[in-house]
Amino acid sequence: MQKVQEIDYLVLTGLADESSPLELAQLSQKIGLDQAKVSAVFVTRQGAELQVEEKPYLELSVGKKAKEWGDVLPERKIVQALNAAAGALSIPEIADKSGLPNKDVGGSLKVLRDKGWVEQKGKSLELTAEGKAAAAAPPGPDEQIFAAIAAVETHITDRELKERGLPVEEALQLFEARKGVLEVRERVERFATLSDAGKQMVDSGIAPVKEVNLLTPEMLKDGSWRDVEFRPYDVTAAAEAAHPGKIHPLVSVFEKTRRVFLEMGFEETESGYVESSFWDFDALFQPQDHPARDMQDTFYVSNPPRTRLPDEELVKRVKDTHEGNGDCQSVGWRYKWSRELSEKTVLRTHTTASTVRALAANPQGPRKVFCVGAVFRRETVDYKHLPVFHQVDGIIIDEKATFANLL
Repeated sequence: MQKVQEIDYLVLTGLADESSPLELAQLSQKIGLDQAKVSAVFVTRQGAELQVEEKPYLELSVGKKAKEWGDVLPERKIVQALNAAAGALSIPEIADKSGLPNKDVGGSLKVLRDKGWVEQKGKSLELTAEGKAAAAAPPGPDEQIFAAIAAVETHITDRELKERGLPVEEALQLFEARKGVLEVRERVERFATLSDAGKQMVDSGIAPVKEVNLLTPEMLKDGSWRDVEFRPYDVTAAAEAAHPGKIHPLVSVFEKTRRVFLEMGFEETESGYVESSFWDFDALFQPQDHPARDMQDTFYVSNPPRTRLPDEELVKRVKDTHEGNGDCQSVGWRYKWSRELSEKTVLRTHTTASTVRALAANPQGPRKVFCVGAVFRRETVDYKHLPVFHQVDGIIIDEKATFANLL
């Protein structure tokens, strides 16, 4: 006696006394099981104990756009209204005589033209010879199918329509370009019968066994664990694909850039986003009256509004260089340098402020320093500008460096 799962037992024995394939819904009703559970057995035992045949079909219903049309397409009502008027009518006149809203009359113009039933004369429509013939002719394939579908409350299948001798394929081709008129859903019917292996299994004897996934406290308490079998875990079974968080593309670019500089022997330096005007501007020999230091270009920080400057010797050298009194043979900017302006805090406008700060701490070469990070500028926000963007720069100090080294 072979033991099988309780659901499998019901499916196999339910098919054993059937002489022809049984549809899934019929089998579910016969054995009193949910269709999803029966379908799962079909999948697991297909090709072994079960022979499963799939028969696709279409499920048709009236679309949202056509809910108010009744069982007659609007172009038929328009043709009838024009034929009764024996002349041209404007769209409002057609709407009045046909009982259709203006939007449905306007939405049917393309269909009427494609069928060759009307021609437009100014703001009016007039029947063509084909339109007059259509007014007297019986409904076409699309009209027949629409009327049949509209006559049912929910849906109807293409098989039922074909059994009535209706031209389903031809009508569906006509409706392809008319979105929202019909709702077409693809469905599949599954029929199953026992294979030779399945018949042999049932004839040899099968017994149902209840399989469970978990051993529960209740099962231990009442002893029901003795009457069940525990389902083994199949570690080779397909599992749901995991989609963990990915590295942001911008972060990936940062890491690649950082790796390139490090592989070339650079050392990375970092600093905060808030920087003193001394390091952001003055140490880089940018004059204190430069337009880039204006409020419209730079974010000045209100808290804290000022910061301490580095050692006085370095501050004096920068001050003298700006005023033209330095020892670097430069005439400088020839103005009186302001310590107060240099103490102002800003959101750094470039990463060079970070690299020059690192070099000032140890200016003895050879050295290679780089920094990659966010910088801030006052920008008008649009599709390609933000007030924050990212920058990378590197500085080399080496008396023996040549242009070839940079390459």
